[in-house]
Amino acid sequence: MKKMWKIGFIFLMVLLTGCKKKENEPTKIVSGMKAIEQSDYETAVGNFEAAIATGEDLEAAYRGLGMAYLGQTDYDKAVECFELALQQAGGKVGTMEYDISYYLAVAEYKRGAIDNAIQIYTSIIALDKKNPSAYFLRGAMELEKGEYEAAIKDFNEAITRDEKNDELYIDIFQRLKEFGYVDGGKEYLNKALGIEGFNNYQKGRLYYFLQDYENARNFLETARSEGKEEPDIILYLGKTYEDLGGEKNLEYAISLYRSYLEKNPKDEEIYNQMGLCQMGLRDYEGALGTFQAALAIEGNTMTQNLKFHEIVAYEYMSDFKNAAALMEEYIRTYPDDEAAKREYIFLKTR
Repeated sequence: MKKMWKIGFIFLMVLLTGCKKKENEPTKIVSGMKAIEQSDYETAVGNFEAAIATGEDLEAAYRGLGMAYLGQTDYDKAVECFELALQQAGGKVGTMEYDISYYLAVAEYKRGAIDNAIQIYTSIIALDKKNPSAYFLRGAMELEKGEYEAAIKDFNEAITRDEKNDELYIDIFQRLKEFGYVDGGKEYLNKALGIEGFNNYQKGRLYYFLQDYENARNFLETARSEGKEEPDIILYLGKTYEDLGGEKNLEYAISLYRSYLEKNPKDEEIYNQMGLCQMGLRDYEGALGTFQAALAIEGNTMTQNLKFHEIVAYEYMSDFKNAAALMEEYIRTYPDDEAAKREYIFLKTR
């Protein structure tokens, strides 16, 4: 479900080309979207409310306001805003309306209305029977309800419509694994490995999730030797060495991440993984610096994870004062993180 957050930002460039009040002056909608990217949901709410008050683009404005409330974990208001956004469409159904519907389903799920989420995905399927994402997401909701057979049927429907998408097989595996169906999930990974056309990177990643790290390493190293210094290859190759275990493998993983970052200094995901690897080597000070370097990247999309890992680094350094102060701020920003709340109680006692 985390991936649903990424869907909306695909449409940010569309919003950027909207009407402007003054030349070179961003609209309130654009400012609101930028605030959401930075997890500044309070500012985002103010911008979208101002856009609605001036009639800037009501469908986009209500959509953005719903996203901001979703970030604030106010799911009832988020549902209300997404419904208002859809009302502005005037009956037309296009890319924006599908996007809003996906967000509405997430908000319904988050407030515990799983049946409502399922109905939304069913409505999307009725309008677009070839949509693999809607089948997958409806299957994910059915698993939440314990409806395993229905979920498998929808997962299979998704694959029928997107058979050559290795990401889909991995998503299904992870979802089934989450609910204890590991063997069933592995069947999908093995099925994917039997399909012709996947490249060395894709095969390596499938083996990684199968926990066959030897094969994963071999395919990913081959992909890298083909001259593809792409972030996903480096990320999964590094993670493979981490999971192979041993200090030398951890050090080699860090060298992969560091070498990549020298040429690509704005990749927050690689920074995050390198920091975790440094934590594994008990280099907490080095990990802290890595997480903070990633947080300094403008517009990074991993702010929540990075802030949490920064706190953990301080905690392992026995700097409980800084850890507690940052955790207090973190909980204000991400109030639905129950694990963080429990950790904060511990930190306050140190």
